[in-house]
Amino acid sequence: MSSKITIVIFDYGGTLDTGGIHWSEKFWEGYQYFNVPVSKEDFRNAFIFSEKNVQSKIKPENGLMETYRAQLFYQLEYLEKNNLLPSTYRAIIDELAEYCHRSVMNYVKEIKMILSRLAINYKLGVVSNYYGNLVTVLNEIGLMNSFHQ
Repeated sequence: MSSKITIVIFDYGGTLDTGGIHWSEKFWEGYQYFNVPVSKEDFRNAFIFSEKNVQSKIKPENGLMETYRAQLFYQLEYLEKNNLLPSTYRAIIDELAEYCHRSVMNYVKEIKMILSRLAINYKLGVVSNYYGNLVTVLNEIGLMNSFHQ
């Protein structure tokens, strides 16, 4: 029996898109960049609330920005409902989403080069517990063709 590796499988959602940084930390980074005045503990609770609620709202055809906007909507909703942040911060959802998108796209440039090198010798696959729109997102960011189909 040969032990030669022929397939390499990647995860998406806190790995291929962020270099292993959990998405809660990427969002927190955005909050810090825009000086959103919440504690990290309150933010974590908002992130957990968002994760529980957003999964049923994301559709297979939703792209990356729509995904970020939905996540941020629920985070800010939690913070507002718990009187931790005024509703005026909803005005920066698009800016926060764009900040996250830029971060991912900068990282994806490097990942594309790595995947293209690996594809010479291996079949590449992707697994994820993302939101049901992984194919749309991978197509949008230019990674879908990297994976064996």
